[in-house]
Amino acid sequence: MAEPGPIRATRFVHAAIRAELAGLEAATQALDPADVDGLRALASRIKTFEAMMHDHDGFEETCVFPDVEARAPHTQAVYELEHREADRTLEAMVDASNQLAAGSAGLGQAGVQAQLARNAIALNAMVSLHIEKENTLLVPIIEDRFSPEEQGAILGRYAGYVPKERLLPGFAWIVERLTPEDQDAFFRTYQRMLPPPVFGALCDHVGKALGPERWRAIAGRVPDVVGGFR
Repeated sequence: MAEPGPIRATRFVHAAIRAELAGLEAATQALDPADVDGLRALASRIKTFEAMMHDHDGFEETCVFPDVEARAPHTQAVYELEHREADRTLEAMVDASNQLAAGSAGLGQAGVQAQLARNAIALNAMVSLHIEKENTLLVPIIEDRFSPEEQGAILGRYAGYVPKERLLPGFAWIVERLTPEDQDAFFRTYQRMLPPPVFGALCDHVGKALGPERWRAIAGRVPDVVGGFR
């Protein structure tokens, strides 16, 4: 079995996605139809999640899966099929949450709300299973068939794939949803992977997004890694 490689950095975005899925499932179950601000906030949250998933899945399909398919045939199609199923469910959630936020569901509001909650449960289940498959099946294949340098090169394509205006905000979104232990591991991992100026820009942006109190908590736990930033 190959040694753990750089590709394992994908565990951070996977953990953040799973945390957000659980959060969205809980939020849709507890939704108050009379809370207009809450409905609008949920619609915005779901739309942001859709954008994150679009970037993540698109990166995998464009920059990861084709390379893996070339060395481990018949792996790409199943993961892309699962992406499309998740896309359809998430699109339905966006549509339902927009209807609720705009008050356009009318007399059918209760049904729209119930369908939104059901789709949140379904999305959590299907994407969580998909991520588990990637973590336990796909990542080891990549570690076995790609050198650490090749794995790093694959991950490096992310910066060229994601639109520049969403790159650093996307990393901040990830860090916000990690446990403290994973936050510390995230910064230690990316400190090793990124050139110092790039890592500094990452820390500065994430620090601003998190706010002083939460950033100080991270810096207090890993002062040797991020203590000099923000």
